[in-house]
Amino acid sequence: MKGTPPASTDIDDLKCEVADGAFWERVQEGHEFPLGVLFCATERCALSCPHCYQVREEGAHNSAVARSAELSLAEIETLLDELVALEVFKFTITGGEPTLRPDLFDIVAAAWKRRFLIALKTSGALLTKTDVEALRKNGLSAMHVSLYHIDPKKHDAFVGREGAWRATMDAIETFHALGGVVVVGTIAMNWNADAIETLVALCEQRDWSLTVDPKVNHKNDGDERPVALRTAGDDLVATIGKLPKIKGQGPERTPDDLVCLAGVNTVYIRPDGEIWPCPVMPLSMGNIRDTSLAEIWTESPVRKRVLAMRWGDCAKCETCGINRFCQRCPGEAFQEHGDLARESTIDCAMAAAFARIWAETHPATLTPAPLPAGEGSEGK
Repeated sequence: MKGTPPASTDIDDLKCEVADGAFWERVQEGHEFPLGVLFCATERCALSCPHCYQVREEGAHNSAVARSAELSLAEIETLLDELVALEVFKFTITGGEPTLRPDLFDIVAAAWKRRFLIALKTSGALLTKTDVEALRKNGLSAMHVSLYHIDPKKHDAFVGREGAWRATMDAIETFHALGGVVVVGTIAMNWNADAIETLVALCEQRDWSLTVDPKVNHKNDGDERPVALRTAGDDLVATIGKLPKIKGQGPERTPDDLVCLAGVNTVYIRPDGEIWPCPVMPLSMGNIRDTSLAEIWTESPVRKRVLAMRWGDCAKCETCGINRFCQRCPGEAFQEHGDLARESTIDCAMAAAFARIWAETHPATLTPAPLPAGEGSEGK
């Protein structure tokens, strides 16, 4: 599709289910519905990570109300049958903390029975060796696990659970030994940026994949407290520069280019059956308890609105001299400003950082001229 944002390499937005390479993208072009879906099994969580963008009421980690609102196993099996009819290939289970659901093993088994490629996004903090073995036996192919520091005490302090680091590492090692695909995910923040190089080295040594996301978002209700954890300016450039591969220049943006692929190759299914374009775009397209997913996808006015978004909707983004380095996210703009057509501070800072790094390594190819040191720390 015209205007597709340039693909990232080692820097990934961990909040989205990104297409798995050029082959996946070519196959996706022939399908109206996404090949992969994100299913949030629960928004309950046993941790208290301060960077989390999800909104929970105080004390709602194990709320009976939250559990009662969740889709039942029978409803999930009906959903899986519809996903089969829609020719979905990949089923990613996320949260909250999906391992809080006692029927998680049954959900995985039901998805495997229908021959989905199944991935689980988890902290790993609640998993035992027996749990991991059961998940693998039931058909789990990939485990995406959050790891925020190489130091157990620092990781545990951040997530608010003693022993979480050890449990996470045990889960990773067990799943990898069983032949499962391990993807370690981390958010580069001002308190853990010094550990990124060590984490990269650890994953390379253990043959684990690693995704690093330097973006810390506002919460979905606009709460800006997580923003205090961001790296900025020279520190952001230095953090990105520690990664093995750096995204280069993308195509020059035109007013008619697509902004992102939300509502094209991504769909987010919430625990209560509500459908969003993506996890950071809290706009309801409908609910599968009321309407089929196929009908929601083709008829939703919200989806049509999202599909109509273009770079020209935001004059500031359209005319920005470094927009070819930008992976503009309307969801992040909505979190920050309540407006899909605005620029977001973090995207501006990221584009400025990429432009500076590219200028230093490819000075003859950069258009326009390199940014001065420190620019972009507060957005454009």
